[in-house]
Amino acid sequence: MSIKIIQANIQGWKTNKDEIISVATKEDADILCLQETWQKTAENTQIKGYKIIQSCREDGYGGSLIAIKGCYKIGKTEIAETKSHIQVATAEIMDLDIIVSSVYIRPGTPIATYKYTIQKIITDLRESRRCKKVLVGDFNAHHQSWGNINEDSRGELLINELNDTDLMLMHNKEPTFINPDPSKSNSAIDLTIINATMYLKAKRTVTDIQIGGSGHRVIVTEIEGRGKKRDKTVILNSTSLACDIYKMNAPEYFDLNRFTKEMTTIRKANTKTITVTPKAWWDMEVEKAYEEKKTANKNYSANRTLENEINAKRKLARFRFLKKVNKTKNWEKWLERVDEQKSSSELWRLIAKCKGSKWKNDNINAIHSDLEKAKEFMKINFPNVRQANPTMVRSNITTEEELLDIKKWTRIMESKKNTAPGMDGISYGMLKMLNEEYTDRIIKDLNERWKRGKVARGLKTIKIVAIPKQGKDLQDAKNYRPISLLPTLTKMANSAVLEVLQEYTEKHHVIPSTSFGFRKRKSIHTATNLLVNEVYKNNREGNNTGVIFVDIKSAYNCVNIVKLTRILQAYMVPEGLVNWIFNLLTNRIMEIKVGKQKVTRVVSHGLPQGDVLSPTLFNIYTNELHKVNHGGRTRVIQYADDFIIMAAGTIEYIQTELQRSLDSFTNTAKGLDMEVNREKTKLMIFPREANVDINLNGQAIEKVKEYTFLGTIIDQKLNFQKHTNAAIQKAQRKLDVMKMICNRSNNIRPEKALQVHRSIIRGSMEFGASLINNANKNTLAKIDKVLHQSLRKVTGCTRTTPINSLMALAAEIPSSIRRKYVIAKEMVKAIAYSVANRQQLANVKRSATKKRYSGQELSAIENGTLTKRIPTFVPNDFKHCDIVIRKNMPGLLGSKSDQNTQAAKQICCEYINKNAKDRPRIYTDGSLTDDKCGIGIVIQEPVTTREWAYKLERNVAISTVELAAIDRALKLAIARNVRRPIILTDSKVTCEALKNALESDIVEETICNVLSNCRYAEATIQWIPSHVGIHGNERADILAKMGTTSDRIFENKESLKDIIRNLKNQMMVEANQWYTQYSADKGKTLYRVQTVIPTKMWHNKMSLKPKEIRIINRLLAGHDYSKYWLAKMKITNNENCESCHEPETGRHKTFSCVRYMVERRNRGITLERFEKSFREKDATYLKTVASFVIQNRIEF
Repeated sequence: MSIKIIQANIQGWKTNKDEIISVATKEDADILCLQETWQKTAENTQIKGYKIIQSCREDGYGGSLIAIKGCYKIGKTEIAETKSHIQVATAEIMDLDIIVSSVYIRPGTPIATYKYTIQKIITDLRESRRCKKVLVGDFNAHHQSWGNINEDSRGELLINELNDTDLMLMHNKEPTFINPDPSKSNSAIDLTIINATMYLKAKRTVTDIQIGGSGHRVIVTEIEGRGKKRDKTVILNSTSLACDIYKMNAPEYFDLNRFTKEMTTIRKANTKTITVTPKAWWDMEVEKAYEEKKTANKNYSANRTLENEINAKRKLARFRFLKKVNKTKNWEKWLERVDEQKSSSELWRLIAKCKGSKWKNDNINAIHSDLEKAKEFMKINFPNVRQANPTMVRSNITTEEELLDIKKWTRIMESKKNTAPGMDGISYGMLKMLNEEYTDRIIKDLNERWKRGKVARGLKTIKIVAIPKQGKDLQDAKNYRPISLLPTLTKMANSAVLEVLQEYTEKHHVIPSTSFGFRKRKSIHTATNLLVNEVYKNNREGNNTGVIFVDIKSAYNCVNIVKLTRILQAYMVPEGLVNWIFNLLTNRIMEIKVGKQKVTRVVSHGLPQGDVLSPTLFNIYTNELHKVNHGGRTRVIQYADDFIIMAAGTIEYIQTELQRSLDSFTNTAKGLDMEVNREKTKLMIFPREANVDINLNGQAIEKVKEYTFLGTIIDQKLNFQKHTNAAIQKAQRKLDVMKMICNRSNNIRPEKALQVHRSIIRGSMEFGASLINNANKNTLAKIDKVLHQSLRKVTGCTRTTPINSLMALAAEIPSSIRRKYVIAKEMVKAIAYSVANRQQLANVKRSATKKRYSGQELSAIENGTLTKRIPTFVPNDFKHCDIVIRKNMPGLLGSKSDQNTQAAKQICCEYINKNAKDRPRIYTDGSLTDDKCGIGIVIQEPVTTREWAYKLERNVAISTVELAAIDRALKLAIARNVRRPIILTDSKVTCEALKNALESDIVEETICNVLSNCRYAEATIQWIPSHVGIHGNERADILAKMGTTSDRIFENKESLKDIIRNLKNQMMVEANQWYTQYSADKGKTLYRVQTVIPTKMWHNKMSLKPKEIRIINRLLAGHDYSKYWLAKMKITNNENCESCHEPETGRHKTFSCVRYMVERRNRGITLERFEKSFREKDATYLKTVASFVIQNRIEF
């Protein structure tokens, strides 16, 4: 059964009565919520079969009404009128466990009246004990969040009030009022508001029906109830599946078809279809407890003895405990998948899966449900292109190098998520379940195919999924994007191939420095900031900048495989790579499913979107497009298939240069079988509009004042106001997700909720931080408001809590200070990893001009001395070389604290004597005291022992100190012609960093020096435990401490991590200064016990429950929902305690109210001891205080 609610502004009950009854009957509505009924108080309103609750105005205008089916039992009702401006009708329906409020707010309502009424309605809903809470009506408020073009103060107030509660808006931004004046825009002023826990069970539809001539559209809201028939759900028994796959016997020779059939058979055997969506947290242990509970209840019903009663209660308690624990674990597991890239709909889908609910999706995919449309879709995206027959352009060459081994297979597998499988139905998760023997057979088979350069038909049979384009007509096949799902074995092989290909392209500079798409250590921000920084620089120099945003039609689908192969060969890409790529991309089978039918095409052109190889191959294929600059100030910036052509100078120069560059670009693209899309290609001139006309194929391309490039809205004035507002709206939509996650019933710990906040709320606000920093103060204040609303959900704080207290309790940094750090961090990484950005930022200096600098440029100026110390990254010539670096000691197991010191010393000495016999031994150590760094070196040769102590010129992290010690020791050894030494260090972190460097494409200069000198001196690096009595290690430790005060200075270099650590330290210093200054006026209560913003929440690693943490947070902040603070918010009139006749706050009720004097005395509850326990992190006493509040039902 579902609850159906109809809401409508009817503008007159008497004139539209028949129409209203007709709609109610047709829709079989349970509840009608009507606004502008235009009834006087004395007039009787009747609807057959419905009970009426209405609020009327004396003048006969306005009015709000709720009509409830007569079969339902109505509880508390309330009607309210506020000075003829606002009418509210509220009713509780006991049978449906729902409270409904219908409100009409007249246009022009004073903002103070509006605020008071909204706060009162929301407070009443919040305090109601009904599970379902619905607020509907004509609010006459405008805000972009629910689909209006403009915003007003009422809309801003309403969204802020809702964001501080667990109530959320249901909307798809549809207009609800159709303006009769065609010159005026339609608006969305009829709103539907529900509590967050209902969102997954509610569906809102704005119909085309209008009652009378009101212009307001009828809105139907359906709330899912019990007994509704569900769609069938397919579930997989993962435990049984893993067991069956692991038991598979490995054949002597691997056969792909046989393997696929066997895996499919096992998967189907462990799959069943059910009509009820299973709860993700209901595992075998919960099932067992549930059955035991049922049995115990049955026994008690049959024989009502005390023993059976106690047993039944025990089993019930155990079942409830396991259920609660598993629900929490399940939430935390699913929340690991949350990141800032996920949209609001994706997050809700994730939550629905977590809760075991069906995700409501009203959009039918026309491609996967209509065979003819599927054929049209395949024809559009995979046409029959005439090109040379796909035969090898060079002779068939085999390679002896192996593509995969078990180590690489495991590493790649660990990096993969369990994404959608290909046509064979085999997922990464299923491959992980295979036994070692079977995995070896697969690796051997893939290596044989790699060596021959032959890709089996089954490995290039690709499943196509049609993804709809946002905001497009979904009945048109052109409005879907093809995504390729390759077989998982192919994806594994291609991941290994990609590593080889990327290593070659980076080493030989095959891809241009201004091509950023899908390259290691480069991002969309690297590309966007390169563009924006260049425009700012040109503006300061008095030059105009012309930018063409180039769009290529179906870029990936247009790639000519034969031409791609020749380009790869021209760049001398290894022949094994070329063979594999050519065989993979030619004669591949593309299949799309429509029910039980398939549409198939054999394709030998284009790159499959969804394959890990495609972006890198596209970067190589389009290299020629970067060569449009023939000595002028023209630059091409590329990210995947998004291109920019930019030129700077006078208007005349820009006109000539851009036209020539675009012509060259277009001709080169044609030679690559690609076509520039004139309709989507745009021109923008900075800093203001200018008379520049650029033609493409004889027609002018459109000039724009703003353009969305890689998710960033770039405007001509470079104030990024629209981009910032879009980021705020995105975060506001995700606030509803935070409300669901932080709902008390989910029992999520604040630390986990904070992780989600940082990902989806703070992350949205920091996307393009250097650009957002240009927005005006009012817009930046809106960012703070959304962040604070989210943090209140995380911490359980109230809206009156001072911002400094909120930040300290959440261990968060104010956004303005953190934004500086994020910009600086982006700037440092851009200089370190991107040649183009380094050339742009490394030497930027502040000049006398009043013209602005970009966020990154300002950061580079402010951190000038630090940017000069950014380490140089160089190509790693020692990748996969045979340098021996051991980060473990054979025989030593477990952590250092678990080991016997004497035994550890004996094991180490035996190992060293055995493996370093007749070899020089070099002991190194580092020391960090009072921000001074020292290193100690001991070189033991058969005849002599030499010792050195150095002070490091720069203060760095201890891991960098240890690395500097090894670096200096190797240089000393080489200078003294010490050969084949074994370097013994007690820094496992440094050993791991050096070992990982052997797998990296580029490394910092210091690490490169260490690897180079290790190779030259034939040195081995071995980790040993510290402070176990090894003489050389103890001596190096003493020397390192001496080094901190030594006059002998070693000029060390900072690592990139050290640079970023310094920036973070600067941020924390500035944040704590802000916290101290702010606390002089507000938030003094918390500041007395916590004088700094911590790096982690105060309850980190404490055994406190989420509810207890929320109670303690409110007591610490001194702000809550007690009578005193409700009076401050003007929600209640009386602020005093009825017993003590003094302001009733949470602190008063907990620590001094006479009502709880006896219980308080028995538990030893005092404010002084509470504050002392907080300072000393005494979790036991804090838990006692929280349990006192809970058990005495003290609410605040």
